[in-house]
Amino acid sequence: MSNFKYLLDCVATEAGSETLLPEKAQTHIQS
Repeated sequence: MSNFKYLLDCVATEAGSETLLPEKAQTHIQS
């Protein structure tokens, strides 16, 4: 199960990298 979740996390990270990373960067800068 952990391996399956890991794969899902990897897919979600690559699929949402263009949107999630900038948001995290802005949050880090604003904080």
